[in-house]
Formats: sequence, C-alpha cells, structure tokens
Amino acid sequence: MEKRLDLIGGGLVRSAGGWDALKGLRKIKAYMKGDERILGDSDFVETVLKACQDKFDRKYLLKSGGYDFDTVVDRIAKVLGINRSEVLSSGRQPHKVHARSLLCFWASRELGMSMVQLSKRLKISQPTASQSATRGEKIAKENKLKLLKNK
Repeated sequence: MEKRLDLIGGGLVRSAGGWDALKGLRKIKAYMKGDERILGDSDFVETVLKACQDKFDRKYLLKSGGYDFDTVVDRIAKVLGINRSEVLSSGRQPHKVHARSLLCFWASRELGMSMVQLSKRLKISQPTASQSATRGEKIAKENKLKLLKNK
C-alpha cells in the first residue's frame, strides 16, 4: 500500500487539528489527556493518570522526607532487628535473604530505583534483584511491614 499522510506522524497534534488548534486550546486552559489512538475512554485515561500521579507523589514525599537507599537499609535493620551490615551482606541465611528481599521491594516500589541500580548496589544480578523484590513484597504483606511507620 502507498503511504497515507493522514496516518503518518503527528499523533496528538494531528488529532487536535494542528499546532494552531493546540495553541488555541492552551490559551483557554483546555488540555487534552489523550487522543483517539489511546484505547479506552476519558475516564480510563484519567484513572491511569491519577494512579501514576499517586505513585509520583508518594516517591516525592519519601525523597523530600529524606528517604533514600541508606534510610531504607536502616529501616529494614530496625524492623527485622538485625545489624545494618547484615542487610547489605551476601549469604543464604534466611534473615539476610529476607532483609535483602525487603530492601529490593521497598527500594524499587517506594523509591523508584531500577533493578539495575539495585543489582549494582547489592552486587547481585538484575534477575536476582527482581526475584528478591517479588519475594520482598510477599514478606512485607505477610508480616504487615511498611516502610513508613505511620502508614
């Protein structure tokens, strides 16, 4: 088939009627949350965007409250009643595995660290960090553990 100009590039700009139409919408403070290429209605788009915003707000709250990788390590040591060095040390002892698993879960889910970042910090492979995070989620749920004390 030949190229169709109405199906090439532009996306949201084309859907809105061009740059002039988008500028006009911006002047009256009307912003588009999506276009017809997104599967789902406006309510769905709004729900997804709200969930993303909630995650962003939580990460910002934690980081503005001074939470970082080291703070999470300290919290885990306190919650599990072990030394900070044990949280970060390698080994297959159950208390160390639980600690590192919880660390991978909270650092990835709450702080937004990538599995690659975690694998480098803990000197483990990326798949191991991912598996640990999954295990950490289960540990947190089973033991009703929260990163923030009041949440």
